[in-house]
Amino acid sequence: MSLSNGKTNLVSVVVPCYNSSSTIERTLSSLIKQTGDFILEIIAVNSSNDTTPNLITEKFPSIKLIQLPERARPAIARNIGAKEARGEFIAFLDSDCTVEKDWLDRMLKHYCGDFSAVGGPILNSNLDNAVGLAGYLLEFGKRLPLQKKQPIDHLPSGNLLLSQKTFNYVGGFPEDYEYAQEDRLFSWILTKKTGKKLMFFPDVAVKHSHREDFDEFLKHQQSIGRGGSEILKHTDLPGSRLIKKRWLISLFVPIAALKKLVLCIACSVTKCPLKIIRYPHVPALMAMGMIHWSFGFYQGIKKRCDPVSLSKKRVEAADDFPWQDPAQDHL
Repeated sequence: MSLSNGKTNLVSVVVPCYNSSSTIERTLSSLIKQTGDFILEIIAVNSSNDTTPNLITEKFPSIKLIQLPERARPAIARNIGAKEARGEFIAFLDSDCTVEKDWLDRMLKHYCGDFSAVGGPILNSNLDNAVGLAGYLLEFGKRLPLQKKQPIDHLPSGNLLLSQKTFNYVGGFPEDYEYAQEDRLFSWILTKKTGKKLMFFPDVAVKHSHREDFDEFLKHQQSIGRGGSEILKHTDLPGSRLIKKRWLISLFVPIAALKKLVLCIACSVTKCPLKIIRYPHVPALMAMGMIHWSFGFYQGIKKRCDPVSLSKKRVEAADDFPWQDPAQDHL
């Protein structure tokens, strides 16, 4: 049952910011235009060393700004914002994303007790940049065919809504995790602790501005690869058993990288052929990105660490506490 029951809910949107001066104005401008039967609270958590905080205070005085003394990873910034949130529901949006005016209203109406969180697709706003397009296709290319409501094992943290109760119950985003894809680990924790699926809705999309600098693109792909191997070492996600057999790694990584590359290129050719025609060198950029992804994956495997991470311990400890459906209060 959806939450379209005529009640007015307080909804908090947390936006982590780091050197976002070129994108934050578009992000917040789209957020303050939200419409629907709810009260909106926007919290920006900033750890920038550029003009981001000045832009926020000057152009968006109604938005709550939390200024951190030093750079904070996205997971830490989101958790700090969530602790200050007063809403019954918390949504997360990145500082380089924009949304339609009914984004929150649609997510609230989709949310129900059958799943732990809701989210939707990430669309590409880098329409005229080959590097940005390559980055988008590598990160989200496999999801391009998703055109219908369906349960899913991973929701990006830049397009996510859940109840405050659920967020507090699972302990927030894993702060002990240092690399990209912490949202994948958070999704795993959510499903493990609540026993509920994540739900994907194609009508709650956000537009994301991807890295346009080539060196930053390669660096980010390497971080994603390292993050992927770190996650597999500490979870039971597909591939986790294989990664623990080190003698298979030299065979597994090239095959996994090639499979991902082929799938992403195939989806992009099918779903956005005009973009590939316009930027024929995008597949080559994607291949270079996957080489750096593979290098990062190897780095994560070689890193020595505790075989049971803090995040996994958090999930195991949840067995002692029954999960109460947070949506029942609103049905």
